[in-house]
Amino acid sequence: MVKTRNGDVIVEYEGKPAFLKKYIDGLVEDNLSTGMLLQLGQAVFNLHEIPVPKDLRENFSYGLEYFEDVIDSGNFGGKFWGRP
Repeated sequence: MVKTRNGDVIVEYEGKPAFLKKYIDGLVEDNLSTGMLLQLGQAVFNLHEIPVPKDLRENFSYGLEYFEDVIDSGNFGGKFWGRP
C-alpha cells in the first residue's frame, strides 16, 4: 500500500477509511486452468488472513443517510428500488 506523508496507510476520505494500493500491471484471463484456480484460492485465503487494522471502525453508513435525498432529486441516473 502507498503510505501518506505521515507514514499512515489508512486515511479518512469523506468520513470513510480509505487506502491506496500500488498499481500492479496484469491481464484478464478468461479461461483459468485448475492450477490457476488453486493459486487464486490460496491467494484469497492469504488475503483473508491479514489482520484488521486496530483503528478501523466496525460500522460504516456508506452515505445511506443521503440516499433519499438523491432519489427524491432524480439525480441517480435511473430506476432505484422500483422508483421511476
